[in-house]
Amino acid sequence: MKKKAFTVAELLVAVTIMIILISISFITYTNYMASARNSQRIVDLATISSALELNYKTNGILPEPKGNAFGIGKESGDSNVAFNQGQITNDFQLDSLSTIPMDPATKTPYIYGKTVKRLEWKNKEQYQVSATLEGEKQVAMVRGNFQPVSDDYPSLIIAGNSYDSNIFVLNNQSVNFAYSFANYTRNPDGTLILGPGSTNEGMEKAKEQSGFALRHSYKSCKEIINAGKYMGKVTYQVLKDGNYQANEDNCEDSL
Repeated sequence: MKKKAFTVAELLVAVTIMIILISISFITYTNYMASARNSQRIVDLATISSALELNYKTNGILPEPKGNAFGIGKESGDSNVAFNQGQITNDFQLDSLSTIPMDPATKTPYIYGKTVKRLEWKNKEQYQVSATLEGEKQVAMVRGNFQPVSDDYPSLIIAGNSYDSNIFVLNNQSVNFAYSFANYTRNPDGTLILGPGSTNEGMEKAKEQSGFALRHSYKSCKEIINAGKYMGKVTYQVLKDGNYQANEDNCEDSL
């Protein structure tokens, strides 16, 4: 008895099914690998944060950013720089880390921002580190002990390299990134050349996505300064009657 051969239509159906199955497998594998890399990034930032805080407790200082680091301030001039941003490169000095973690996809350093400590400001050093999570939509991840006390400085990470940039990178938003995987272009410090949050509308969108809000409990400029949170000539928000109100004198009179 002769076996019936497959018709062209049946072969096409079989091939189509195989292509669909292969595509599903590839997408599943790709998503799995992206998820694994994201998990590694989360671990990396936690490891770096722990090392930075241990270094601060041991030595009383935080290391300076590397990799063509630059300063950010509301006005030009070294005396107005509020924080520095750069990379956590291989020559970064952290006693508890023998190897500096790198992004698992790009093999490049993570981004690091640190407040500038000045005697006249009576402030303490704070920091943030940032990575970008992969997925259908990229998401910024920011970790650290920085506590915003001014809308002028919502974070210590920006997606630009200008001293007066307002393209701030906030945690859990998809507007601005410390670095990107799509159309991968970076400044020497590792940040993007341009971020859509460079407009006021863009930053409002970034804040909305991240759920950003001031959460400090300081009721006066004096309390902000005593807590070591002063960051120079910016407008500070102090808590009065349950709401944050802008202090117009930049808290300078309280120094």
